[in-house]
Amino acid sequence: MANGDFTSVTTPNSVFPSAGVAAWSTTAPFVFIYGPGGADAIGAAGTYLWGPTNPGLPNCTLGALCKSMNGLTATSPDGNNYLASDADPVFSGPISQTITIGGTGQYVLNFDYAAAQFRNQSGTAFNGATTSAWKVTLAGSTLTTSPVLSISSHGFSGWKEDSVTFTGTLGTNLLSFLAVGTPSGLPPAALLDSVSIMHACGSGTVASYIGTTCAIGDKKFSNFKYTPTAIGSAVASSAAQTTITPIMSGNNYGFDINGIWDAGPNSAADAVLSYTVQSLAGDTIDDAALSLTGSAIGGGFATVGETICEGDLLSDGCASGTSATLQASLPSDATDSITFAPTDLVDISKDIDVFGGAGFASLSDVIDTVSQCALCDPPGDPPAVPEPASLALLGFGLAGLTGVGLIRRRR
Repeated sequence: MANGDFTSVTTPNSVFPSAGVAAWSTTAPFVFIYGPGGADAIGAAGTYLWGPTNPGLPNCTLGALCKSMNGLTATSPDGNNYLASDADPVFSGPISQTITIGGTGQYVLNFDYAAAQFRNQSGTAFNGATTSAWKVTLAGSTLTTSPVLSISSHGFSGWKEDSVTFTGTLGTNLLSFLAVGTPSGLPPAALLDSVSIMHACGSGTVASYIGTTCAIGDKKFSNFKYTPTAIGSAVASSAAQTTITPIMSGNNYGFDINGIWDAGPNSAADAVLSYTVQSLAGDTIDDAALSLTGSAIGGGFATVGETICEGDLLSDGCASGTSATLQASLPSDATDSITFAPTDLVDISKDIDVFGGAGFASLSDVIDTVSQCALCDPPGDPPAVPEPASLALLGFGLAGLTGVGLIRRRR
């Protein structure tokens, strides 16, 4: 994954776990890096933006209008540094990085963006409405153009997110972001943060997911583990026999897990499936849901109990997070859901238990999703579930490609 936590004007960082640190580059004259909440402070990165902490300088003839209560001081979604580029075509230029895709298949590009406006030292100039957007190219082909953001004089749009799924090809090439906009007498500032490219989660077996990291929209899934156990004549699908299909519908992200967990008289089947979900758009995960398909007769029953750690990992006992549980059962109560405070990380472990008792019980399908609040990240038209794709780890970094097979998701 490429993390757009920019650290300097000339070489903001993009970290590829298997390739160390690679540098972004630009020849644009007005590209600046800002720290959390510091974009509207005097002298930040040599210039600054309209925002609520702009001081009323002695030579500011606009008085109180030297400040603009526009919400700019809210940190970027990942809480770290972010980049601002003049979107006036006269002054903008591409911000680029060479990346390499180590395998074919589907990939997901995510990035956070916003619209703001530069201001001069006295606050007496640069007044008017503007528009801005980001044009993204890969290997010379347009991958996506973010929705155009329009703001009033001295305004700020708030942070948005764009996500696009594309088909990658082997090779090394250039990933570029170009700010585009209309000045209307005021320098438009296009803001950029949290750039990532990850392999898309595809349909496959649980075995193919173990040891991999992949994305469904702006959700990163990792740390897959699966352990089946059968007692007596019961059957518990192995990791190679259990299939997994990504789900992305509205604000729901997760998996349809299909297998065979059967138990007759005096037998039992058990399986534990766990994985970690991280939002690439900040604190947007705030609920989870569970449902099952199967049958139970003659005293048999099937239960899926799920433990969720909000904000930490279960491996350390959820020491810094909050633990919650869900449970769905057959022959009744086949669904369950829970809501919690928005977080950017949940660790999930589900225990699939099937007991025959004096009868019979069977599970064939478990659907597990996490969701995000509609107010902080409203749904658009959900993209289709990616076609089956290789789940191999990305070699050294991520991919050059000729952009084809695009699936768009905008918020």
